[in-house]
Amino acid sequence: LPTVIGRDELLVSFMGLYVELGIVTDILMAGYGVQRARGVKVLNPYLGDERRAELEAALQLNGLNAASLVMAHMALAGVVREHGPLIAERYGFAYPAALEEAVLRYVARELHETEKQE
Repeated sequence: LPTVIGRDELLVSFMGLYVELGIVTDILMAGYGVQRARGVKVLNPYLGDERRAELEAALQLNGLNAASLVMAHMALAGVVREHGPLIAERYGFAYPAALEEAVLRYVARELHETEKQE
C-alpha cells in the first residue's frame, strides 16, 4: 500500500482494495463456517447483516484519492483485527498478533514517510 500510494497509483490501490475485500470476505465466511450454496452473484445471506455492514462501512470512499483509499484498506485490516483472533480461537490456532502489529507499524511508518516526501 505505501509504495502504490507513494507513486500516486490510485487505480492500482483501488484494484487492490477489491482483491483485499474478496480475501477478507472469504476469511469471514470460512472462519465462521459459512459455505456458499449459490453462485458468486449472491453474498448478503452468507455474510449476515452485521458483517456485511462492517465491510460496507469500510468501503465508504470519499472520492478516489489517496487518503480515502488508505482509510478503506486500513478499515478492512481493522475488520480482520476484530474477527481474526475470534476465528483463530474457534479453530484452536494462535493468532499472529505480533506479526500483525509489526506489519501495521511498517505500513504506518511508510505512509508517514510518503506524506513527508509530498
